[in-house]
Amino acid sequence: VMIRHFTFEDTKYKCFRDQVIRQTLQTEPGAKILVFSFFRGTVKYLEQQLNADGVKCLCIHGDIPSTPLQPDKDERGRRIRQFQDDPDIRVLISTEVGSEGLDFQFCHHLVNYDLPWNPMVVEQRIGRIDRFGQKADVLHIVNLVVEGTVEDRILLRLYDRIGIFEH
Repeated sequence: VMIRHFTFEDTKYKCFRDQVIRQTLQTEPGAKILVFSFFRGTVKYLEQQLNADGVKCLCIHGDIPSTPLQPDKDERGRRIRQFQDDPDIRVLISTEVGSEGLDFQFCHHLVNYDLPWNPMVVEQRIGRIDRFGQKADVLHIVNLVVEGTVEDRILLRLYDRIGIFEH
């Protein structure tokens, strides 16, 4: 039996790490970056990859307990506070649990690692950093899209849908 080993290079992740994360942290040493992905598996993957590549990050998703009325059991809240307060934690990766009702005005970089079909979800994500108390003059929003894929078509559809709202 012959076993072949294939190496897989995740070019989307590599672009995200090198051209978004590392470049941002190099040009703005104190920057905090909020990253959204629709998929829990992607959030866990990104956390594992970034930590392995020396970028300290945390993640929040539906499996992380959120009990704001019991602060000692509120793991999600603890991670959000750690992201805000710990200068070594530069990135927070979140599923949609972080896209509503949370305030990240201390952060002015947002990455949509993947895009939802609904433009209002994108607006909700952006609304986490575009809040009262935001001190930055410019918000940096990055949508990672691989050309010629379904993501590319989603982005075009989102632009079309947002255009409908603008008119």
